[in-house]
Amino acid sequence: MQNDGSEWDITIPAFFVTQKFGRTLKNQNEDVRLSIGWVVDDTYLPDLPKLELWVSSTDSLLPKEQKSLAYMLAQSADLFDFELHIQSSSCKFCSTAFKQKYCISDGKYCLVDDENGRQKLIESLQHVCLLKVEGTKSYSDFLTLYQSQCANKDG
Repeated sequence: MQNDGSEWDITIPAFFVTQKFGRTLKNQNEDVRLSIGWVVDDTYLPDLPKLELWVSSTDSLLPKEQKSLAYMLAQSADLFDFELHIQSSSCKFCSTAFKQKYCISDGKYCLVDDENGRQKLIESLQHVCLLKVEGTKSYSDFLTLYQSQCANKDG
């Protein structure tokens, strides 16, 4: 599948069509582009389905991934309940110096994968808080604004 410029790197390995339609496609003398869409009828669902994203920290999402996530959330915010989770470890018995560098809540939550673990953990929790307090649409707006005005800029 060619990139259509939407920055969505989606590959669809196969899909089914009727034999008649397949023959029509096969007999075309030029490239054929198909668009596939779907409609979600959520009237029968008592609760919205959950979509959970687990990351080590929010800055572990590459800019392209953040842009794709923001677009997807903006397009379908009312179709599911989005939850952002931050993976962390605990180290209640570690030294005070270690906890000050990598942890919050006296070692209950630690991010040791990075030199700035504590700061990245705090920033990631701010993302979770924004999502919980303001909702999926506002979080999507924040990601879009951050990508356009703050990402990869000095100072």
